[in-house]
Amino acid sequence: MSLQLGTKEGYLVKQGAIVKNWKQRWFTLHRYELKYFKDKMYEEPIRTLDLTSCSAVQFDYSQDKVNCFCLVFPERTFYVCAKTGVEADEWIRILQWKLSQIRKGR
Repeated sequence: MSLQLGTKEGYLVKQGAIVKNWKQRWFTLHRYELKYFKDKMYEEPIRTLDLTSCSAVQFDYSQDKVNCFCLVFPERTFYVCAKTGVEADEWIRILQWKLSQIRKGR
């Protein structure tokens, strides 16, 4: 993975906001936008998260799942899980790197 490009995509399992069930979603990270889609084939994202308003990305152990991390936004904390620890680690690393770029004023 190249941090210069700073893009990543892949399936992650995300917890719903109201109904706390877990659903697989296709995530794409490009520039400072993290989007998730119902599936890889969909062109319209369910939601676009603006990382400039994200305050933290970290491993999360509060869920009964493994390889989870959370993204903290003012209005909501998003909980997502990767299939493997390595994958979770890659997502966290690139997201934290993005946040550090934002804080440095890009």
